[in-house]
Amino acid sequence: MPPRHSLVWLTASGWEAVQAATVQQAVPVRDALARWRGAGWPLVVRRAEPEQPADTIAVGIPLPPHADTGVKIRVAAIVAPQHIDRMEPPLLLASALKSVLPQWRAALLALQMEAMDALPPLRVYGSLAWQSLTGMTYLRNTSDIDLLFSPASQDELVLGVALLARHAMALPLDGEVIFPSGAAVAWKEWRDVVGTGAVSASGRVLAKYADCIALTDCAALLASFDVASRSR
Repeated sequence: MPPRHSLVWLTASGWEAVQAATVQQAVPVRDALARWRGAGWPLVVRRAEPEQPADTIAVGIPLPPHADTGVKIRVAAIVAPQHIDRMEPPLLLASALKSVLPQWRAALLALQMEAMDALPPLRVYGSLAWQSLTGMTYLRNTSDIDLLFSPASQDELVLGVALLARHAMALPLDGEVIFPSGAAVAWKEWRDVVGTGAVSASGRVLAKYADCIALTDCAALLASFDVASRSR
């Protein structure tokens, strides 16, 4: 199963399978899927469903919120690997800066510049990513900025969480830390349990995996850095 938040582009047969599986959706949703296909936009990998057939991939399309109600429709599908034409990691924050709301741009650019000096590239998902990818309106004044941060060491973990916490005073930051094991933890929850100034092995956090969500010991997540280091 590819990592959550990965972007996938479908083959023609893949699109036919998705559209056939969603034929019972309302007409506006079916029309939106046809426009999505015509524009050549990607889908996103999501967490696997219970009882999902082996060797298939759970994907989704988050349609933009309704202009009046703000209601968000997410179209879910299951595709076979042969239906994927190409796959890419989540969008880089640097590539999405042009799409942020004007009141966020200066502060987010400052975050990006500071992160470049000490951390792996920050990536985005959620509303900012989809507005950047499609040009449609996803962002509102009440939107979060969902960032993905993949530290390669415990030192980078400490630096990254502290940096995000500091910049969250000026920006509506949210998102996840991706550990070497693939486990994803909300960086705010990690901060609340562990803190920003040091790494502690105590406590448990809710971790998202490719196929489940589970309370996980912080010690096990920290140990994944050592495992990854030995395998390099």
